[in-house]
Amino acid sequence: MRTTLNINDDLISESLKLSGIANKTKIIELALSDFVRKLKREKIKESCGKLDLKVDILKLREEELNE
Repeated sequence: MRTTLNINDDLISESLKLSGIANKTKIIELALSDFVRKLKREKIKESCGKLDLKVDILKLREEELNE
């Protein structure tokens, strides 16, 4: 998908320099991918303590050993 963006030139230049990646598209894709991953982690953290998971670790280990 083609998109026109106005991004700070210094930020792009520094990103290219620090990463060693020579392609602006790859830099943007990497940044967006990292951003999405971060947001997903935050959503998971928000649900901590809200889920009722009853897991028997010993039973899981035993089943794993029997496989």
